Amino acid sequence: MAAFVLAVIVDGHRRGQEACIEANLIHVCLKHLQSSTPNDGQTEPLFLQWLCLCLGKLWEDYIDAQIIGLQADAPAVFSSLLAEPQPE
Repeated sequence: MAAFVLAVIVDGHRRGQEACIEANLIHVCLKHLQSSTPNDGQTEPLFLQWLCLCLGKLWEDYIDAQIIGLQADAPAVFSSLLAEPQPE
C-alpha cells in the first residue's frame, strides 16, 4: 500500500518528486526490487509493479531524478525483473 501512496505523491507533482528524491526513494525502491529474487514466490508481484510505477512517476519529466536512477544502475535492476514469473 505504501508503494501505491508514494506513486500517487510523485505523479505529476514536482514538490512530491523533490521530497521523495531528498528521502532517497529511488535507492529504497531499487533495493526492494533487487532483494526480490526471481521465482522465489515470497515477493508479492503487485508490490513489485507498484515499485516500478513509483520509480517511473518519480523520474517522469525530472532530469535530476533520471540521472540518479542511471547512476544507481536502475536499468540493470529493471532488466532482471524480466525473469519474474509475472514480468508485466
